[in-house]
Amino acid sequence: MSSSATAVAAARSIIYLGLDVHKDSITIAVLPVVTKAPTRLERLPNDLGKVKKCLDRLAHDGELRACYEASGAGYVLHRAVTEWGYACGVIAPSLIPKRPGVQRKHDKRDAADLARPARAGELVVVRIPSVAEERVRDVVRCREIVQREILKSRHYILTFLARRGFVSRDGTNWCTPHLKWLRISRRTRPRSRAKIVSCIASSTRCCCISCSDERNWIARSSGSPSCRRSRRWCDSCNATAALGAFRDGAGHRDC
Repeated sequence: MSSSATAVAAARSIIYLGLDVHKDSITIAVLPVVTKAPTRLERLPNDLGKVKKCLDRLAHDGELRACYEASGAGYVLHRAVTEWGYACGVIAPSLIPKRPGVQRKHDKRDAADLARPARAGELVVVRIPSVAEERVRDVVRCREIVQREILKSRHYILTFLARRGFVSRDGTNWCTPHLKWLRISRRTRPRSRAKIVSCIASSTRCCCISCSDERNWIARSSGSPSCRRSRRWCDSCNATAALGAFRDGAGHRDC
């Protein structure tokens, strides 16, 4: 067999797979290198065992090269496919070529639209983070969510009191004089006590969660600039957590 015939045979053995991944299903478009259109469009449950059986069956016809869009599905499928010995890439959604005029989205069409540019080499593969990096990302996202909840609870407390004509004039909000003023407000307005206590309890709970996350971050990244910032943030968190005393009338309680 000549070298050109060998190259053609090798090229024919490559099969590109476009995967449209959802929480409950995975649609697979099978596109061999020598065909113009996908030869098979198959919808599977999002179950790694069934996906492995399908890939093993397709691997008998050639080398598999799979890809799917980066999404909320994460990198579980990518790690599983590479562990099985098949090539898999996670594609940047914003860089996927789009045909003009196509408005409606279908799972089978999306899978085929991934396989075609993958074969043409037009897709941009994202970098896959390690498991440790993903854990750090989760901690950072959790901290951002909790901080938003803290700000929302604090804002509600201030607006709740402002609607009744009570505004603190003693320095910055949520500093020590302001916390004392809130404690006095709680004692002098029994009708508003339930609302104030509920919001402060929510804020305190979020503060404690965020403080715990910050301390875990400090333990993992001791000595870094972000670690020093986290220590300062935890100190201010302790002051806000003192509002937990509103629930039972006790003194300062550290988180």
